[in-house]
Amino acid sequence: DGRRFYFMNTHLPYRDEDEPRRVKGAELIGTRVAKLPADLPVVLTGDFNSEPGGDTYKAFTRVLQDTRTQVKAPQGPRLTFHDFTGKATVQL
Repeated sequence: DGRRFYFMNTHLPYRDEDEPRRVKGAELIGTRVAKLPADLPVVLTGDFNSEPGGDTYKAFTRVLQDTRTQVKAPQGPRLTFHDFTGKATVQL
């Protein structure tokens, strides 16, 4: 229908000791998002390797909204990390 939006994707580091790098990456993305025209939506997808409520999540949600928390009835799996076992145990 001709509407425009920004689509971004990222893959942040996964190790526990990488949390400062994930936060820095989230802050960098947030800085870039803040420079985009405010009248166009932004969709950010990716492997954030962080849990809701963590420092990386907080850095993202200072600029963006977590759509899972914005809908009345989220669909799809809540738990996404399975450590290659096939059974998800953590929401990332």
